[in-house]
Amino acid sequence: MDLGEVENGIKYFNTAASEANSTTLSPIYLKKAGVAYEHLLDYSKALKSYQTIKDKYPLSSEANEIDKYIERAKLQSK
Repeated sequence: MDLGEVENGIKYFNTAASEANSTTLSPIYLKKAGVAYEHLLDYSKALKSYQTIKDKYPLSSEANEIDKYIERAKLQSK
C-alpha cells in the first residue's frame, strides 16, 4: 500500500483476514481493505468489507465505529 500498489495491498489484506480467521485480527484487515477500496473509488467492495465486519465480528473494536464507514461508502456510491 505504501508503495502505491493498492490492488496488491487489498489482496494481502483479504487473504490475511480469511487466513487469520480471528475475531481480533480479521476485522482489522477487513477495515484496511475497505479503506483501500475507497481509495480506488470502489465503494461497493468497501461496503462489503465493512458489512462483513458488522455481521461477522460484531464484538470487535472495529465494529464499534463501522457504521460511519458503512454510511460513508453508501453515500459515496450514489
